[in-house]
Amino acid sequence: MIVMQESGVSLNQIHPMKGSLLEELLELHTAAEIEDWFWTNVVYPMIKIFKDRQEAQYHNISEQIIDLVQHHYDTDLTLEECASRLHYNANYLSSVFRKETNYSFSEYLSMYRFKMAKKWLSDSEMAIKDIATKLRYNNPQNFIRSFRKQEGITPGQYREKKRSG
Repeated sequence: MIVMQESGVSLNQIHPMKGSLLEELLELHTAAEIEDWFWTNVVYPMIKIFKDRQEAQYHNISEQIIDLVQHHYDTDLTLEECASRLHYNANYLSSVFRKETNYSFSEYLSMYRFKMAKKWLSDSEMAIKDIATKLRYNNPQNFIRSFRKQEGITPGQYREKKRSG
């Protein structure tokens, strides 16, 4: 019961709307019954509560990272910077983010930047070199090469295709 108190788990969470735990326990006669009762009524419910909490925390952390990417994709955003802003270890964040999204941080950041590039190519007159700069490419050729590798066509061809289609 000390573990429950220290972790903020209430008795009602593991034993909702049932009679007194003590009364139930006193009705048991063998060590096997008592052991089974503890596993069923205390240990397994607590494990489930801790697992649910962990999943909620992972989801929350991943949402915060996604929010940082969506607001700072056009900066030199790194996992280490996210870790510093969110007050977590970068390795922990990396592990949590991959478990939650199935992508590494850098893969997600790259995908989001490509999504923005495609949006700008379709919906704006922004020059390709300006898009490359805004997405933190050192030079436009690197952006064009990456774009062609991912999309099979150059950014200019993509823009033309979207405009004519």
